[in-house]
Amino acid sequence: MFEARGVWNSRQYPSFADRINRGRLAEFQEYVATRRKKGSLARIVSSDRFLTMQPAEAYAEAWALTFFLVETRPAKYTQYLRKTGARSSFTTYRSPEMLHDFSNILART
Repeated sequence: MFEARGVWNSRQYPSFADRINRGRLAEFQEYVATRRKKGSLARIVSSDRFLTMQPAEAYAEAWALTFFLVETRPAKYTQYLRKTGARSSFTTYRSPEMLHDFSNILART
């Protein structure tokens, strides 16, 4: 998220275009056009396995999701991060619970 100059220096680079990491966007677009499967959003939200099995694709998906949420739902994304960050360390966070938390906070309008 903080790779683009407009994210870490918004005074000097205030436009939307300055907040986009063009390389990450290109990687995500190529992934969507060639290999992205149905259900990939739920997969990245509900498990860490995608990150270990297909790190390049998972990173592209995670970057796009993070960018979208920061740009369109910053308060809800902050709420989601607070909720997940408040979990006790070294406790199991099961996939259905992960997906529920994401959906409950971010999918509501």
